[in-house]
Amino acid sequence: MRISNMLVVGLLLVFCLGSSSYAFGMKPELGRPQSKKMMEKLAKELSLTKEQQISFIAQEKQIQEKDQQIRLENAKIMDKIQQEIKKDQPDMKVIKKYVEQISQDQGQIHLRRIENIIQFRQQLTIDQKKKFDELRPRSKQKHEKK
Repeated sequence: MRISNMLVVGLLLVFCLGSSSYAFGMKPELGRPQSKKMMEKLAKELSLTKEQQISFIAQEKQIQEKDQQIRLENAKIMDKIQQEIKKDQPDMKVIKKYVEQISQDQGQIHLRRIENIIQFRQQLTIDQKKKFDELRPRSKQKHEKK
């Protein structure tokens, strides 16, 4: 019974990590492959200036690097969880500590994304902000359909 509970926890963890990354248009092993395409679309639809584009690309690159570091760390933690699960007497306290660390890291990724959106929006003109705000609900609807 105890091993089946741990298996369920492990499977849920893997599922949650995978779904959270896909919810943001990412594939866990690839980072944010849609960033360039997204920026090109935003540049066109918002009529971004060259300076705005350069600023936003720099912000996105910085975030991608930080997120990639966290993803690599979390992959190592997932390996530790798998090793713990394989033990004859897995320690749920250890597994819980690892899961909490991954959850905290994922929270940091999401907060950084939100901060990036806020910074992005603050650099827009009034007309660009209106257009950006109109685009955001469409993006959310696309993710809900998947």
